[in-house]
Amino acid sequence: MQRDAAVGVWELDSGTSVLEFRVKHFWGAVTVRGGFGTVTGRLDVAPSGIVSGTIEAAAASLDTGNATRDKHLRSAAFFDVDADTYLPTAAGVRMLAAACRCICDLDVGPCQLG
Repeated sequence: MQRDAAVGVWELDSGTSVLEFRVKHFWGAVTVRGGFGTVTGRLDVAPSGIVSGTIEAAAASLDTGNATRDKHLRSAAFFDVDADTYLPTAAGVRMLAAACRCICDLDVGPCQLG
């Protein structure tokens, strides 16, 4: 992707955008993977090539492939989907050849993933 061609404001295509996460569990021995099915966001690409943006995920769209774990993660102990409909993230963005990859910090209950 040529830098000049990307300058401007970009809205994420919620039909093709993916927000996934990986978290180490059991003292780092197991990696739990999951994602959110409903994602919105925007990226601002400056002429200098600096990219900034925000991404929001619908908390209730969390899916790890394990219904029991998903129920626990949706509870007040983690994502608290009853109180917060969307989870905002602050995005650091790297431009790739044909796409953008966002590295985000995500606040979760009393802890922070990042």
